[in-house]
Amino acid sequence: ANPRRPEAWLHRSLARFAARDSAGALEDCNRALELKPAYAEALGHRGRIRQAGGEFEQALADYNRAAELNPGLPEVYLNRSLLRMAQGDLAGCLSDSNEAIRLSPKSVQAWSNRANARLARGEPEAALSDCAKALELDPKFWQAHAVRAAVCYALGRDAEFRQALASAGEIQGNPAQVEKEVRRQGELLRAKLGRILGATVALFTIMKGLALTYSKDMQEDKEQVF
Repeated sequence: ANPRRPEAWLHRSLARFAARDSAGALEDCNRALELKPAYAEALGHRGRIRQAGGEFEQALADYNRAAELNPGLPEVYLNRSLLRMAQGDLAGCLSDSNEAIRLSPKSVQAWSNRANARLARGEPEAALSDCAKALELDPKFWQAHAVRAAVCYALGRDAEFRQALASAGEIQGNPAQVEKEVRRQGELLRAKLGRILGATVALFTIMKGLALTYSKDMQEDKEQVF
């Protein structure tokens, strides 16, 4: 390969990363960027390497720059959505998942990422809809089965929960581990739905009692809304 071609360094970086040689992958990616600093694909790949190494802020900077240079790379939004989920930025994760789906509507991972974001946001039916799309594209994608199981567990749909859990465990290969994580996510969603319902009831109770003119009671709705 021509050592002056940044594409050659990126291709070797990709191969090294696939072989779990993160240090070599990062070295090659940096070399590609030395030759071509505005190389969006290399920036996106370096973000992935850094994300895998736990360097979240550096990874986010690489993703942001890559998206700025080339807004048409679905893998940048896809990987940034995973990073934002790990950072607890659910709105950012959802936004990036939407863009990844727009650019690559057959990306199973993008649909699954959005299902995860919607699960974490307490939007069970929307999460189920995204799971259905992911599984339509790839019936063996165990993460989508797992999200579906967590939602069904939270909603008390026992038969659907057990079916989805069995599928996820069988495909992933560690049923006990999958069930533990699914139940944890389901409990979190159940608690979130309870808080949403409680806040909604409290909000409507406050608003129903308001006079036609301004009342200080109006200030009591802020905690439920925000």
